[in-house]
Amino acid sequence: MKFVRSLTLVIATLTLAGCARDCARMKRSTQTGKREYLITHYSGGKVIGTYRFRGLLNNAEDSDGYYWTVNDTLYEVSGDLLIRSWK
Repeated sequence: MKFVRSLTLVIATLTLAGCARDCARMKRSTQTGKREYLITHYSGGKVIGTYRFRGLLNNAEDSDGYYWTVNDTLYEVSGDLLIRSWK
């Protein structure tokens, strides 16, 4: 009986901990609509690109990169970025 109670407690704890991590990640990655973005791309401390668009910014899985589309053109950037956004 003690084993079943302990096992139930462990399973419940792991389930809640997993949900807390996953839900937090979901909250950060979910956008409710299009926003204005200004992205400044740096290399060696120097600006190598500036991108301004209205749309959805997506972070690439297992990467430090981001991607978005403008007029059916896919843009992908990674590295040192300064991302500013507003509605």
